[in-house]
Amino acid sequence: MKTVVITSLASVVTAFTLDSNPVNNASKKPLSKKTFAYHGSSKYLSNKLPSLFPTVFCASPSPTIDDERDPKELFGGGDPSTYYFEKMKDPERNLADSHAIFGALMKPNSIERYNAFHRVYTSNAPETTIQQEICAADIKIGKNLNGHDGIVHGGIISLLFDDTFGWGWEAIRLFANKEYNDEDFPHVVTANLNVDYRAPLPQDTNIVIRVRHERTEGRKVYMSARMESHDGSILFSEATVLFITVKSSHLS
Repeated sequence: MKTVVITSLASVVTAFTLDSNPVNNASKKPLSKKTFAYHGSSKYLSNKLPSLFPTVFCASPSPTIDDERDPKELFGGGDPSTYYFEKMKDPERNLADSHAIFGALMKPNSIERYNAFHRVYTSNAPETTIQQEICAADIKIGKNLNGHDGIVHGGIISLLFDDTFGWGWEAIRLFANKEYNDEDFPHVVTANLNVDYRAPLPQDTNIVIRVRHERTEGRKVYMSARMESHDGSILFSEATVLFITVKSSHLS
């Protein structure tokens, strides 16, 4: 099955044109004691979900021991020596209260957890994020957002994809060392969202959405994403999005 959503606003999201050469200060940033390690696999690996993710995913050639958390979690993908994933800040309270996910749906048995992480390079940072996995979201869905009995509604899945794509652009803003609402950093809106449902998503499930920036053509920005189980063994859905950059005045 496929669903298409046209001309919806991307949530908590901004973008830039990717023709700048960002300054990388990741190597100056101290890492949290609570870390996740990178593994050579492209899959997200986890034996059991902790109540909240730590602040930083730390890249290393082998799993990093975290004495404060059990079990150990692995976030796979890419070269384990050149980058890590860091948690992004939740929306400001005045925005979160009216936000579909962080407001109305963020409660027990609905969306019980939503944490977004952006990719941070420690060395050899590329000039753009094109054809890179730039963002990942850790999500727990409860039992009150179903379509069929015991199966999460497809519209909720589309909502989660659209919002996580938005966090992908927030990740690009951070990569470019831009401040939110910078005059030279346009916002984006969703022009087209396509979702392919690969397997039923059961209620009370922990998932990860992994976002990849595919290409940019003028004001058009293309991204793709996968919604997977935490151990990477189940692909629930895949999605693509077309963002259009706009001036902030257009959203007033």
